[in-house]
Amino acid sequence: MYSRKLKQSWRLGSLTLLHIMRRVSTCGLVFWLGAFLSWGASHTRDMKREADIEQDLGQKHPELVEPFRAARIAFDKGDFTDAERLLREIVTKVPDYDVALRRLGSCLLQQGKRAEGMELCDRAIALNRSTENLSSLAYGLITAKSSGDEQRANYERALALLHECRTQPGGTDFDILALTAQASLQVNNRTEFERASGLLGMKYPNEMATHYFGAIDAALNERWLNAEKEIKRAEKLGLEHEAAQKFLDSGVHSRAFWSHAALDAALVFGFWCGGLAVLTGLGFVLSKLTLRQTRLADTLEAVPSGEKFVSKV
Repeated sequence: MYSRKLKQSWRLGSLTLLHIMRRVSTCGLVFWLGAFLSWGASHTRDMKREADIEQDLGQKHPELVEPFRAARIAFDKGDFTDAERLLREIVTKVPDYDVALRRLGSCLLQQGKRAEGMELCDRAIALNRSTENLSSLAYGLITAKSSGDEQRANYERALALLHECRTQPGGTDFDILALTAQASLQVNNRTEFERASGLLGMKYPNEMATHYFGAIDAALNERWLNAEKEIKRAEKLGLEHEAAQKFLDSGVHSRAFWSHAALDAALVFGFWCGGLAVLTGLGFVLSKLTLRQTRLADTLEAVPSGEKFVSKV
């Protein structure tokens, strides 16, 4: 358990990370992240990697390349029923092919068939602890409907799997970092969350999840104006309005408002002090010049008229 001192260090005024997580609807984001796993959306899929997988399969089982490709296309279109049918045929013929096991497991998870899906993902890892296999199981653990100690254990295991991913090629891919940030939030691992959020900002600055997690990171560090800016940017990139609004209503918007007001007041006060300093300086210079002219006039007045004439000559 966390110590009282550590818990206090997570406080955001009257806000805590737990408070934010209770108010912000993250479920939609978690399921959205699923599109970026090994089966990801077509615009994020590494087709070069896909070609390598198909080439490897073709060398061992050339007759399975076409149904394997058809299953991938079906999944990318959201046709999980057809993808499941094709993948089951492949797994029946090649029960130790980890890629097919993982993809079938991911397909079943998308359809809510969790028990079998998780079992298949575990079997894939037993055969090959690849980044894709590890992240697929991590996704299944994160999205599991559990509570209490079981839920925390799922998140802790998911985070451990994602740590292992980071030691392998592709370990800083978008889906890995986004899932790491999500799992870290759920177990209150601020250090890991900030690391993942920072890497997302550096490597994937135009992704919705990057700005979503960036908003939470800014709130944790009491950078309220930046938190508001980031969540609005995430909404423009596709985050549901309801999720963005809940984040703002958790206290971020009100604190951003007062931060903005304080900043404006500080700027006004700064300009006022600057203007006052300039006026004071000008007044000092003018008074010096006036005093000098007065002394010069007094000196000339004291000189005899004859001497004035001589000096003029």
